[in-house]
Amino acid sequence: SKARPVPVGAHPPCVGLTTALALVDIADPANPIILGTCKTYSYVNDVFVKNGIAYLADGYSGLTTCDVSDPANPQPLGNYVTPFPAEHIYVSGNHAFVSAGGLYVFDVTDPTQPTLVAKHETPGGAEHPVVADGHVFFTEGDGGLKAFEFIECP
Repeated sequence: SKARPVPVGAHPPCVGLTTALALVDIADPANPIILGTCKTYSYVNDVFVKNGIAYLADGYSGLTTCDVSDPANPQPLGNYVTPFPAEHIYVSGNHAFVSAGGLYVFDVTDPTQPTLVAKHETPGGAEHPVVADGHVFFTEGDGGLKAFEFIECP
């Protein structure tokens, strides 16, 4: 399987594989040990871990969520298929921001049922979303940096 990059600071440390998310013990960095794996629907491009839930940019399968609170026994939770491959993900509050051709915003209050709440189609694709100071920022191919105000509704 092809391993994909891991976000620095993810807890537990995770590695995206071709069809799985691997949770890894890196106490001895020279000898990492796979503690458990969570089956995914596609190839994992990006991972964001928050409060024991891993949010995955799961390639052709869009957004996938896994319970990683027990690293030895991670469990798949939910999935939402996007029309284009999911490449990057960022989670803020109860929302996941997924770049998949355009920018897709999901309510993940219930991670077993991610719900699409907004999308922004872009001609150059949306990449690397980040939320800060009430705005979502992302790059758009040759279109440069884009920013939108994001108001989290109760």
